[in-house]
Amino acid sequence: MKIFQVAVAHSADCARPRTTRRREDAASGWHTNCEQGDGNGNGLAAAASWPMRAACESARASRHRSAFGDGDGVIDHVRKHSMSKTLRKAMRLSIAVLAMAGAAGVHAVTAQEQEFLRKADQAGELEMQASRLAATHTQNVEVRRFADAMLHDHQMAAEELERLARRKGVALPAGPTPETEHALARLESLQQADFDREYADTIGVKAHHEAVALFRQATKDSRDKDVQAFAVKTLPALERHLQMAERLTSDTRP
Repeated sequence: MKIFQVAVAHSADCARPRTTRRREDAASGWHTNCEQGDGNGNGLAAAASWPMRAACESARASRHRSAFGDGDGVIDHVRKHSMSKTLRKAMRLSIAVLAMAGAAGVHAVTAQEQEFLRKADQAGELEMQASRLAATHTQNVEVRRFADAMLHDHQMAAEELERLARRKGVALPAGPTPETEHALARLESLQQADFDREYADTIGVKAHHEAVALFRQATKDSRDKDVQAFAVKTLPALERHLQMAERLTSDTRP
């Protein structure tokens, strides 16, 4: 009966946190816990026999149950904690990827692709401005027909190019280049047959040879799918213009 009373009393002591027991025991010179005795070879397990051990183990199990519940509760706690950490990592990674994608979306094109878009805009501007002059500077039906086709196709391409450049964050030239202004000024100074020959040779053939080469290179070198798609889509019209211009030069020769 005495041993049982000691066991009950010590079970309450075991129920306290171990650090607390060691701190309080150290103050009183008593270094006993459930595994160690009194530090002098007189272990409680030996002195109190199985009732003391049973009481101590019961108190220890009670502490674990109060913290986590039963054994399944401990496993659930660990599993939920691990899944929560994994989910947080996945969310942070997703946010980082989306942020990078969003930042990259504005400047997704290379310097070479930006240069292509600017040159394509300048070439189209020259061809459209020159074709508008044909309305007042020629009486040749074939020249007018060619100029009308140029205006129609290049206007559509210019609008698509402007949307593409805006989407990619590429600033297109605000006005014509000095070369374009010089070519337009020369054309405007000519009339009738002289205009027809210069328009067919300079705008129809020479300018389209350069444009076709520019767009063919872009179809091969562009890594941006949108830029490449624009080049692929526009190239056939430029090749058709070149063929028309080559026939037109024969019609405008004296």
